[in-house]
Amino acid sequence: GILPITVVIPVLYMRIGQGGSRLKSAKRTDNKAANYDDDRYWKLGQFYYNRDDPAIFVEKRFGIGYTNNWAHPVSWLMMGGLLVLIVGSLIATFVASGSAH
Repeated sequence: GILPITVVIPVLYMRIGQGGSRLKSAKRTDNKAANYDDDRYWKLGQFYYNRDDPAIFVEKRFGIGYTNNWAHPVSWLMMGGLLVLIVGSLIATFVASGSAH
């Protein structure tokens, strides 16, 4: 149930750390992608936009988690798909509630 989740998630956060700096495989040896922390790739300080970076997701600058590389077309496709799913669910709910009366 919920016990494994409440134990595993904090352990993963402590193990991975910010930026994955504690993982051996997370250290980049190639210089193909630019520095993720470079201010010129962060619009309004929150939105990562780098056309030269092939990654779809990158580490957030602050806190824990990932954000989209908004210069990557797949990011826009995923957000569009999510929007379609949400709007479709709302429409289906309204249609179902309207036919129940």
